Amino acid sequence: MKKIVLALLIGFCGFAQEMPKITKEGLVPIIVNVEGKTSTEIYAKTKEWIQTYYKNPSEVLKADIPNEMIRIQGYAVDGYKTKNLGMVYGYDYDYTLEIEFKDGKYKYNYVVGQFWSLGKPVTYSYRYFIKDDGSIRKTQQLAYDTLNETINNTSLSLYNYIIGKTKNEKSDW
Repeated sequence: MKKIVLALLIGFCGFAQEMPKITKEGLVPIIVNVEGKTSTEIYAKTKEWIQTYYKNPSEVLKADIPNEMIRIQGYAVDGYKTKNLGMVYGYDYDYTLEIEFKDGKYKYNYVVGQFWSLGKPVTYSYRYFIKDDGSIRKTQQLAYDTLNETINNTSLSLYNYIIGKTKNEKSDW
């Protein structure tokens, strides 16, 4: 558990933007500032990122309005983990990611969809991880943390690509 939190802190120390976080109401969209970039530049970098981040980019891209909005329908393999009887199990989920573009910023709206186990839908959602008072269920802390980590890794990957921290580097073979 401490390793996950430490990894998140180390990974995000250079990321000055707000990170998405699951609440009992869902994920609130965040506005990510990228000073000095036009909506056209942010859009173009996002399109490139999709090509490098997703295995089948043409299949995940569901809406594309140039320089305004992109919608992605993705699937996270082992997107969250649970612990049961001392064993850790990974579970999948599908999601929708909608990105809207303006000069100097973009809106990142990540919506967690159906959870899956061994190719079959499960009957609960991430809302089960959170009590009515907003606190995390003790037995679901690992699931909550790893789901947030997956969501934040996607957000950070996009941000780093847009600002030029990550490039599509080809190996010199």
